[in-house]
Amino acid sequence: MQQAPQTILAAALFTLHRALVHCRNITGSPKTDRRQEVYEIMEAIHEVPDFLANWQLHDLKELRLHLSCFDSTKWVGSPNLVKIFDVKLQESESAIAK
Repeated sequence: MQQAPQTILAAALFTLHRALVHCRNITGSPKTDRRQEVYEIMEAIHEVPDFLANWQLHDLKELRLHLSCFDSTKWVGSPNLVKIFDVKLQESESAIAK
C-alpha cells in the first residue's frame, strides 16, 4: 500500500474537511432541505480516502475527476472542491520548494 505524496495528501484532506464542514452546516439548518446537495458532495468525495491510501492505483487526474463531479454552481455558497484542492496543493508545493 502506497500513500499519496505529502502535498497531495495535505490538499485532499483539507478539501475533505471543507466539504464535510459544509455538509454539517447545511444539515444543521432546519429551514431548508438540501439532501440532494449533501448526496452529490458525498458522491464526489466518498472514494478519496481510498485513493489517498492506495495511491499506486490512482493518480491526480482521477482524484480531480471525482472532485469535479460535485457541481458547486448548482447551490449558492457551495464549495468548489477542485478549486479548493488545487489552491491547497499549490500552497503545499510552494512551501516545500522554499
